[in-house]
Order: sequence, then C-alpha cells, then structure tokens
Amino acid sequence: MISLTICLILLVMVLFGVMSQGSGDYNDQWSRVSWIGIGCGLLIAQASPNPFAAILIALAAMGLIWRPPMHVTYQQKLAEGLVLAGAYVVAAPRMELWMVVPLLGMMGVVGALIGLWAWYSSCQGHEDVGYKHEYLGGWLIVCDRSAMAPLAGQGNFNHAGSVGALSAASSAGLVLAGYGWAWPCYIFSIIGVVLCTEGRMTGKWMSQGPVHLAWLGTVILTQAIGGRAWALLGLLILGLTCYAHPWCPRPSWHDSGRFAVWNMALRQIWWKANQPLEPLKTLAHARMERGQMEAVQAKAAQEGNAAVHNQMTVAKAQNEEVQRRCLVLAAEQAHATLRETWERDLSWRLWAQRVRVRLLGHGTGSWYPLTKWPTIFSTGTQDPVTKQVSGMVYLSAHNEYVEVLFEQGVLGLVAALGLAGYALATTWGTPVFLPVMVLLSVCMTNFPFTLFAEVERSSPAQPEQFVGAPAMLVMAWTILLLVEAVR
Repeated sequence: MISLTICLILLVMVLFGVMSQGSGDYNDQWSRVSWIGIGCGLLIAQASPNPFAAILIALAAMGLIWRPPMHVTYQQKLAEGLVLAGAYVVAAPRMELWMVVPLLGMMGVVGALIGLWAWYSSCQGHEDVGYKHEYLGGWLIVCDRSAMAPLAGQGNFNHAGSVGALSAASSAGLVLAGYGWAWPCYIFSIIGVVLCTEGRMTGKWMSQGPVHLAWLGTVILTQAIGGRAWALLGLLILGLTCYAHPWCPRPSWHDSGRFAVWNMALRQIWWKANQPLEPLKTLAHARMERGQMEAVQAKAAQEGNAAVHNQMTVAKAQNEEVQRRCLVLAAEQAHATLRETWERDLSWRLWAQRVRVRLLGHGTGSWYPLTKWPTIFSTGTQDPVTKQVSGMVYLSAHNEYVEVLFEQGVLGLVAALGLAGYALATTWGTPVFLPVMVLLSVCMTNFPFTLFAEVERSSPAQPEQFVGAPAMLVMAWTILLLVEAVR
C-alpha cells in the first residue's frame, strides 16, 4: 500500500511538474515548482510515523492549491515547513529514551540564560534606554533595548514569557523525576519570565508569561494530588472559559482584542468561505478596482515592467471571478432564478467552496491576507482629514487552534487535537508531560508552530514586518520529538 501511494504521488508530480500551465500562478514555471513542492509534502506526510502529524503535513502541502499565486506561499511558508517536517519524519523514529534528560536539560539551560540575561539588563540602571556590552574581544555581546523592561534577546514580552515558561516546565519535569541539578534552571527560568513581563512597564500583570506559569503550577499541584483533582482541573477550565466567554468578546479586556478577531475570522470569513455578505457593494468595489488595475498594467507595459504586468494579469483574472461570484450571490440572496448555465454552475461551485473551506480550510498562509482588511475595518478608525484607516492587525491568529481551523479546516483541527491527545497520553508519567501541557497553553495565546517570515508590505514606504518566533518554534518542535522518545 505504501509503495502504491508513493507511486501515485510521483505520477501526479511528473504530470503537473511538466504540464502545468499556470493554475492561477504568475506563469507556468512557477506553477510547476509549486506542484513539485506539493508532491514532496505528500511524500513526507506518507512517511510520517504519526498519523495526526501526517494529516497536518499533507493539508499544509495541499493548502497551496487554494492560495494562488501558489509559489508565493510556497516560498514564504511551505519550503521552510517541508524542511522541518522532513527532519521530524527522519528523526522521530530514531528518538530514544536517553535523549530526554539532555534535551529537557538544554531547554532548562536556555531558560536560565534568559533569566540571567534579564537580571543583568535590570542591573544596568533605571532609565528606559538600551545598552550593548561586548566581552572577550567581541565574541560575547550582551544587549537589550531597555533596562526597565528587558527582552533578553527575544522578540517581545510575550515571546520571552512563552519561552521562559516552556523552559520552566522542562526543568520542573526533570526536578520531579529526581534530577535535583535542574532546580537552578527552574528558578532562573521563572525569574526570566517575571523580569521580562510587560507588567513591569505597564502594570498589566495579566500577561502571557505569568498565565503560563500559573498553568504550570496548577498542573504540578493537580499531578501531586492526583485522583479527583483532574476532574476539578477540568471544572476549573470550564469555569474560566465561561467567565471569559470568548464567543461574546468584551472591549478593552485581558484578551487585547483577540476574541473579537477570532470571532470575526471564523464566523464571517471561514464559515462563509470568504464569500461577501453584501455582494452588491462588493461588486461595485470590484468594478472600480478593475479600472485601477488596467491603468497600472498599461503603465507597466509602457515602462517594460514585466513583474508588475504579470501581477496585474493575475489580479484582473481574480477580479473578474469576484464580479461573477457577486452577481450569482446577489441573485441567490434575492431568491432570483438562475437562468444561465454558467450561473447555475457557479452557484454549485460556491456551495462546494463553502463545504471545502469548512472541511479543509482556506489554505496555507491564508490567515493574514484574508483577515487583514476585515480586521482593520472592524477595529480601526478613519482619519477625518486623510481618510486613511488605521487599526489593529494580527499577522497570525495568536492561537494555533484557531489558525489551524481557519487554514486547514475541521479536518486539520481534528488532527491537531488528535496530536495533542496523543502527546498527553504518551508522555503521562514522564518528565515530558509538563512541557507538553505548557506547550498546549502557549498554543492558546501565541504561535509556537508559526514559521518565521517577512509579511508582504502594502507599499514600499511601509516598515518591514515579520511574523513567527524561531525560539518558540525550535522548542515546540523539540517537544514533539521528545514525545516520540518516550513512546
């Protein structure tokens, strides 16, 4: 069966890698590159030792098909993801039990180093200014942006807090397993989380680092008590969820607007398959954009700018499809009869799209492109003079469960929850259990599995923006491999 699967994937790779003629990409060559990447992703997925991981890898690879132009997402997301997935598939079957202590120890050590770094930064004075110190002839450089609110080399407060909490969980797992030498790592990891917390600067101590530490302490206490304490923990989670009621967001609450963005993204974009709620307004806007695209393309032709000309060709084709969809959706809302064959065909395709998006998601890397402007318009404000709209944008969902549901659909979410359940069941009673529990907590508020990449700019004048945190990614990826080590 495995040989047959490999053969079928290779047959598709050869067919589309040679014959693809664009498929919504900039040109046929880029389209073929993307199809080769999709095939490689499916080959890696079928070799995965874990069926849940295999589904997630396959959905990420197939997700290119729903996100034209495919090669852009392939370069920004899938290529790096295939490297990590391939390394996981190779390393997972070779993980052994003896690796647990040194790997958890190393994660504890980096947490202790962050704590020492943050402590050193805090000793540099009380002014909110940065510093840079060099030692050993420049081989050792210690720097930070602020002595009052250090980051200890991490991207922001939440990144430092999440990494510190994962380090503290790793050290705690070793301590509970009888490795007393891990105590200093545990203590300094906690110190790092406290010193790198946003509350020191803003007074808002309800931030991610302390929340993850509180979750770690609750799990340790529950584990020590045992028995019915796990049922009480479940009731506590249920009670906190009802108190937070994320399905009915509150303005200016501890979630920093996350609940409102998640609700908007899932209810209006994912469930509706990004089909316009007001098709007539969208149609008028699309017609206006069409004229602007034609002007830009004509100018690019005069200047000989092939790249912009090709981009406008793809954009015009997408715009034409948007107009056709709006016409059909408007007719359906008015309960009008679809008389033309193409209208009935498109109506059926729109229904199929809704089913596909709910089952398989919008595709790899779709969160930011699809939620950017809806988020700005729903949370932002318009300048009365310039008419420019400014508002909050989440480059990623800051919740891996929400993002998986959005990009990989119900099937992806089921696979992610299955992988989480597998990890908990496999690591129960081992030092890896605590890091897994804290990783699941980090996934609720951050993006430990989001690949680091530069976000496409709206204009050349816009400052560069990045999404992802390599520090969280490498620790989360290592914890997944440690699950296989104790299997």
